[in-house]
Amino acid sequence: MPQPRVEVVSRETAEASLSSALNVVGGRKALIWAFVAESIRATLSGYPHGLVIQALTHRVRSLVLPVFPGVAPDDQTQEDALGTADWAVFAVRALKNLGDLCEIDVNRYGRCSARLVMIPDAEVVLLSGTAPCADASLQFSADVYCSGFARFVLKSDLGPTVLADSTLWQTLDTWVGVGEYPIVRWTDETITDLTRQLSPGLPIGVEAPEVHVAEDQARRWWPIATLKTAPDGLRLCRSIVAGDKFPSYFAALLRSAEAGVQATFSAPVTRSTALRLFYGIDSLRRAGTRVIADSSGEEVTLRNPALLPFPERKVLYLGTRLAGRYVFPIELFEVVKRTYELLGALVTVRTTGTGQQI
Repeated sequence: MPQPRVEVVSRETAEASLSSALNVVGGRKALIWAFVAESIRATLSGYPHGLVIQALTHRVRSLVLPVFPGVAPDDQTQEDALGTADWAVFAVRALKNLGDLCEIDVNRYGRCSARLVMIPDAEVVLLSGTAPCADASLQFSADVYCSGFARFVLKSDLGPTVLADSTLWQTLDTWVGVGEYPIVRWTDETITDLTRQLSPGLPIGVEAPEVHVAEDQARRWWPIATLKTAPDGLRLCRSIVAGDKFPSYFAALLRSAEAGVQATFSAPVTRSTALRLFYGIDSLRRAGTRVIADSSGEEVTLRNPALLPFPERKVLYLGTRLAGRYVFPIELFEVVKRTYELLGALVTVRTTGTGQQI
């Protein structure tokens, strides 16, 4: 009986073959997350009623670790926004945010139908849904490309039947979760609501607050004790409360006193509202948040970008993060740029030499 032929190849050769099979755009870290994402989709495809997250992540680890034994959670999100150090749980939640799977019950995830997301004036189309890449490729008769967790297809590869089927399509604003109102109008209304909620002094437990100074692009957050005079108007403030992982936020009216700048009235602000107010107040004061990106022609790099609110933060999953920077394929960066701009940010893209893939 003939024995099966076994060929030993280097890790680099094996990963190159896997990257080619998944049409990965990017380097090794993009490949790892693309393989993790595809393992999740493939696993859920076999369970029409979904899986609880413990069972799902157990099966995913059994698929991923033999191939990438060194996979680690690393700093993939801004401030660990998904609140987990478990790479498998993080990946499941990231795919849920991208629309590749659905949370059908508390901590139970199931399949989502494939949807296409049109990017204005772009040659690519985002692909969401649980169908593994090979199945999605057959469904749309188009090659599927992976960028970390995210996937896309070339618009030119889609046939007229797919392009005309409105049930398959989703607008970019709906996918991102863009607010109903422009950021300046939303900010005006939010500040009005907060003004009605003001009460004397600081919120309970707040010590040594910092004040958001939109006019100072270099520093932004100033310890209140360092301010020589009180800035005008309602100001966004933050403070680290003992035992809390993230800052607590509040809005305050400030006044100058002999003992220094003090808060006369304040109102608590949720973290999600505060992150959006950060951009809105910048826009109102004509000091739009500055975002600097470097383009090598094939990929665009954001280094320590300004924190995005939810749900817009999902656009960061269109790229891969390593050591304080996000790297996006040039085809998808327009989504990121547009998201920042709708929040009132000023995005500058600088041209650099050929970038090094991660």
